[in-house]
Amino acid sequence: MLGALALLMGCFVSRGDNPAYTGCESADDCETGACVAGFCVADPDGGVADAALDDAGTDMGDISCGEAFPTGCGEDTECCGEGDARDCVMLDTNPLHCGGCGIECGEGEACCMGMCRDADAAECMCPAGCGPDETCCNGTCTDTRTDRNACGDSCMACEEGAICCDGSCVPVNAENCGSCGVVCEGDGVTCCGDRGCQVLGTPTACSGCGNVCANGATCVGGACCGGEDSAFRDCDGECVDTDNDVKNCGACGNDCATLLGLPLVACNSGNCGRG
Repeated sequence: MLGALALLMGCFVSRGDNPAYTGCESADDCETGACVAGFCVADPDGGVADAALDDAGTDMGDISCGEAFPTGCGEDTECCGEGDARDCVMLDTNPLHCGGCGIECGEGEACCMGMCRDADAAECMCPAGCGPDETCCNGTCTDTRTDRNACGDSCMACEEGAICCDGSCVPVNAENCGSCGVVCEGDGVTCCGDRGCQVLGTPTACSGCGNVCANGATCVGGACCGGEDSAFRDCDGECVDTDNDVKNCGACGNDCATLLGLPLVACNSGNCGRG
């Protein structure tokens, strides 16, 4: 039945180098012999066909592995089980068929490279191994001396506001600001947690840690001033609107009264005019 189905669907199934196991649709697909029931047969009257039946121990069409795999298993899998319950499994990782069909790992064990081992063992969690300065934590190789998500021998995650230094969780402070051993020094410099040491009153920490001025704006008196497509500018420590300020019209220092020589002036859209 399966051989006929393979023929109708045009399935090509290989069972090794034996020519009797090469799938075909017609004799044109076979190097020698004929196409019988979806397989190339060197001698349709017997010979290779009979040998194929003997080698397989079953009908040539019976290549399925349970209902889920009617055309057999792939190169890296093995057919395990009995009857319709058969399944294609990976013997390297399947805990019910570890290293061979029917070899079941015990409680708390995992199948690692075809061997039953402690599920928490490093060779199970990180089968490819880790580097010289790394430890396997939760299936990932990491440096537990500095990884805040897997800190120390216990691979413990540090609490919020803490970092991992030399395998221990420590609070972020002036002695470990953003990174281990970073000390904030200098006038106006403060520790801004994960952002590291910053100078308050600057565009990266204008009114305090985390207050970042966007779009090229400057920080004037603890407030962000101007920026892209804005007429506001920092003019001698004062944030002014250069579109309307008669003493800074269009740019800092453009005094309309001086430029026009008139007592009554106005600034409109950055241009000086009579008031």
